[in-house]
Amino acid sequence: MKSLNEVEKMVGLNRRAIQEYESAGLARKPSTKTNKGYLLYDTPEIERLWQLKFYKECGYNIPEIKKLQEKGKLEEKEEWERLIRELKEKRNQLDNLILIAEEILERSLDFNTLRNSMFPAEEPQWDHVFEWMGLVFKLFKTADTDRMFQKITFTDEESDRMLSLVETMLDFKSKGAGIEDGNVQNAVSAIHKILSRELSGSVAVFRTFIGILTADTELKDLFGEDYGKEETDFTLNAFQFYCEQHRENLCDQNLNQAYAHLETLARSNCSYRSEEVQSEIGRIHEFLSDIKLFTKKGSKEVMKLMSELYDSQSFKEIMDRGAQRGFGWFLSKAIDVYLHNLERKKEETCMTSEEIKIFIETQEKVGDVWTQEQVMDVYGEESLQEALQDRQRSISVFSDIIEDVLNRSEK
Repeated sequence: MKSLNEVEKMVGLNRRAIQEYESAGLARKPSTKTNKGYLLYDTPEIERLWQLKFYKECGYNIPEIKKLQEKGKLEEKEEWERLIRELKEKRNQLDNLILIAEEILERSLDFNTLRNSMFPAEEPQWDHVFEWMGLVFKLFKTADTDRMFQKITFTDEESDRMLSLVETMLDFKSKGAGIEDGNVQNAVSAIHKILSRELSGSVAVFRTFIGILTADTELKDLFGEDYGKEETDFTLNAFQFYCEQHRENLCDQNLNQAYAHLETLARSNCSYRSEEVQSEIGRIHEFLSDIKLFTKKGSKEVMKLMSELYDSQSFKEIMDRGAQRGFGWFLSKAIDVYLHNLERKKEETCMTSEEIKIFIETQEKVGDVWTQEQVMDVYGEESLQEALQDRQRSISVFSDIIEDVLNRSEK
């Protein structure tokens, strides 16, 4: 038998809570006492308090515990199922918060800047924000990001030009210009044009790229040390203003039209396997393929992540009001079919070992050295003709850059 003090420490309920349960008739007050009149709790009484402690940890108050005990077996089963769903939801919320906190810590990110880059034109309710952000971070943590992304490279001339354009913006600021000033916006447009070689012409991608950079507090502080906090805010606001003014650009319009058409097809009960649907998914893939930040495999990996996002409960809650077979489900299934068809096409068209050897020998003749592993990694899903044509284009662009640099140096 245990004293009240011992029971308090054992079960984790304080004296007041135990007495409240006893007064409500949920726990039985012990009848056994010590010689000095102190209550002694026997095993059945302690086990009952353990049960009440469990209810308390699950979030039940005294009236709710009473109702639970009054329920029949079927109703009680349904109540436990409901509780399990709620607990799992709370666990997911905690997991999301941990993932977001880890990203903020590891990458020195600013939460609000990151949030604004992910939800530029929306104000979803708080639980959807955390669920969505947590899911994105979770997917990218499990993805093979080394194979998804490639390093963005700019020539020294391009880097110097972008830095000069930023300084031009700040020069106009010092003369009283605002972020909407034509000269300031022309400078931003010129920076976007340089970046578009690697990021495509999409303003949405440009905005996301700028958002990720500005969410990096270390980078932001470094810029602030060189130019000042006010100048840093001015530059970032000028970028954001530019993005707002150019939301209806042709590149993003094509993507938006693809999604709008897909939604129309989904609402009209069109099959996600249909040629019309698959053609629109192909437009989305083409949009991603134009972003040089992604490797060829990377754009497909992003499509896989998009499929998971669209099929997530968070997306369904935000876009489909919780409907399990709404637009998100339709998009996810359509993308899965599209990727399956690509995989099947890959098996039919990819290079054989003999063709890989021909590719390597052909490129060696022009000083473009490849190993078999490199060919498989970059062109493993391409035919020999497609791979050779791509290298020809890349070498041609590289030659033009060298020629341009040489011409400028001669001048």
